[in-house]
Amino acid sequence: MIDAYFLDKLTHSEDRVLLVKKGKQGLPSGEIGPIPYNLVILYIEEGFRATEEAQHTSLRLSEILESIFYNQSVYMRNREREIMEKTMKKIFRDLYSKLLSILKDSPKYDLTWHDISVRGTELLFDGEADKVYTRLYLNDNRFREEVDRLTKQGKPY
Repeated sequence: MIDAYFLDKLTHSEDRVLLVKKGKQGLPSGEIGPIPYNLVILYIEEGFRATEEAQHTSLRLSEILESIFYNQSVYMRNREREIMEKTMKKIFRDLYSKLLSILKDSPKYDLTWHDISVRGTELLFDGEADKVYTRLYLNDNRFREEVDRLTKQGKPY
């Protein structure tokens, strides 16, 4: 299942792959109109391209020099962060490749609607706590604003 509604509601387009869920059954109808299939593919392709562009970034020379001469633990922390980011981009890129091949090979799909609610700082997807959506809710302002707008309406999206 791809949560198509939120594809264009994330701050970072490379995070769109996080909106793919395995085997979720939803409601047969809802308040929000469906997003065209070709637009879903376009959003997924944009996310894929964002992982490609992000691969070429690394620590700036000033960051390296500053951390080597002043504080080596800062340098190590920056390198760890850079390695982690590159690893995640590679994982995301692989997921996007697989997802795009599935979408383009089999354009058959079902539309479903799901219930989203917020309990404290936790986001519930169809009544169950969802770690990925909770993390997006806590860290992505654009996503949080849209969830807050939807949950005030109290209708499945």
